[in-house]
Amino acid sequence: MLAKFSDVFFTDISLYSGDGQLLATSQKDLYNNTILGPQVNQEYLRDSTYQGEIKIISERIGKLSYSSAYLPLHFYGKNYLVNLPFFARESVFNQQLQEFILQIINALVLAALISIILAALLSRQIINPLSKLEFLLEKIELNTELQKIQYNKKDEIGALVNAYNNKVDELKLMVAELATAERQMAWKKMAKQVAHEIKNPLTPMKLNAQMLMRLQEKTGAVSQEKIQNFAHSVVEQINILTRIANDFSRFAEIPKLQIEPYNALSLLKPLEELYQHDEAISFNIDESCNTDILVDKDHVQRAITNLIKNAQEAVWETDKPKITLRALLKNKSTLRIEVLDNGIGIDASVAEKIFEPNFTTKNSGMGLGLSMVKTSIEQMNGRIFFEENKVETGTCFVLELPSA
Repeated sequence: MLAKFSDVFFTDISLYSGDGQLLATSQKDLYNNTILGPQVNQEYLRDSTYQGEIKIISERIGKLSYSSAYLPLHFYGKNYLVNLPFFARESVFNQQLQEFILQIINALVLAALISIILAALLSRQIINPLSKLEFLLEKIELNTELQKIQYNKKDEIGALVNAYNNKVDELKLMVAELATAERQMAWKKMAKQVAHEIKNPLTPMKLNAQMLMRLQEKTGAVSQEKIQNFAHSVVEQINILTRIANDFSRFAEIPKLQIEPYNALSLLKPLEELYQHDEAISFNIDESCNTDILVDKDHVQRAITNLIKNAQEAVWETDKPKITLRALLKNKSTLRIEVLDNGIGIDASVAEKIFEPNFTTKNSGMGLGLSMVKTSIEQMNGRIFFEENKVETGTCFVLELPSA
């Protein structure tokens, strides 16, 4: 019967008499081979606190530790003990428990990782349009092409994107209107300037003509000398009008630059030969200039000529006028051309206006030369600026042109 119970409950069962003698067992080999003795564990019999309930004690067979449960039974006036040994060690149980807990932790970590990945994918779908919107908003400039955002979902972000795209259309229209207004304003301002410049030479012509008319009325004749003086004055004023018209014409047209590689020495040498008879002008061209630069040759030579002309006017009243053109290759990527003079210099109060289209410090001209030079140089990806002459009093204009 005990053997049958053992098969059902997967554990060994032993039955002892009340005084601790073995009566029957499901595992006879443990007792036949004297692995276990025929008497019950004496620790159980010595336990004076025994009150008839189940008691579990720790037992050993050699180095094997195991738990053993004892249950007292009473039948027909006799006492018996039922013993169920559990041979699994506590360390094995703890190890199994740790493995079980570790599996639970791994499952939780895997679930958390999956949740993080799903959250990241979901957030990316939400954040990407917002990031693109932020990027495009940062790039908004009135002189650049505004781009719309492609987003087809009808959600909160879609409403935000649609609002942005609508504002882009409005802004494009406003930019076009603003550009038109600026052009009209610029041409109105330029027209006023041209009208003012034209009045200057017309005034002396009118005065001379009126003077001749009064002489004719008073004396009935005008001397040949007066007529020659009048003609000379008229020709001079006409020349001034011609220069004004030419300056305005060059400023109004949009030149198409022919930018191509050109040897810097070949560009500068003709200018050096042109001014070789002027004792006030000297050239200092470094050997590193024997390299190609990406420029429009004609516009660069015209720009340098303009700077030299301005320098000549700046040193007009100087006792010992001196103009120096220096050229060298800077950082193997930029041709630097300097035009230095020891003239009166540029006053700090007008320094910021020096490249404006209709600003001039001279008595004649429309102030378009430096403005046109700046425009053409910047179209070649170069730049023009000025600084103080560090060697002596005066100004240093600098051209920087890209190497090929």
